[in-house]
Amino acid sequence: MNLKIKPTDKVYYGRLYYKVTCDSEKVTLHDIYAIEDTRIWNRYYDLKIKRKNNQCEIFVKSYEQLEFLFDKVEKSIIEVHGPINEYHKNLLNDHRYHIKNSLYYNKYRYQAILNYDVNRDKELVNGIRDLANSNKDILAKGIWTVTTSGGISWLRYERPRIYIKDKKELMLVRLAYEQAIDEIKEVITTKEIEENGKETIW
Repeated sequence: MNLKIKPTDKVYYGRLYYKVTCDSEKVTLHDIYAIEDTRIWNRYYDLKIKRKNNQCEIFVKSYEQLEFLFDKVEKSIIEVHGPINEYHKNLLNDHRYHIKNSLYYNKYRYQAILNYDVNRDKELVNGIRDLANSNKDILAKGIWTVTTSGGISWLRYERPRIYIKDKKELMLVRLAYEQAIDEIKEVITTKEIEENGKETIW
């Protein structure tokens, strides 16, 4: 049986690369004990089993462990998520990248996550809004939010973000607001991952 691994966008529990979703009615307690009671992994570090509604989710660390698991619960498997090639696995270990099916809002490659006090840094906020309004390749979200209650309005802090189309605009944002930037993420799409390495077919 050949089963295509669906690309994951994260490492599960910070250490496990593969998630196998099974039909819980077809996975018995005997199957679970047989999976746990093997020397192929450290059961407390390389394996996690979670039952969720009518499904059983089994998380493992390596492709070799995935192959072992396949032999144990093949008939109950619904789908598998994990890195589809070595390039994908390397990206999962690099927090600078965000793996998605498409770019942010289908247009923007980068995301700058900002950190400032919206009440104190109003000049900074106005500068970001003016930049976004004058540049179609930059989108600002959550820069400020006005909350109204009982006729009184105030500014409510949110985690602000700037979405940027390409490297030229990214350099502009970095130069202008470097002191307010906490983190910059770059999207790598699943299509780009597929194009940059041979897919793993299980």
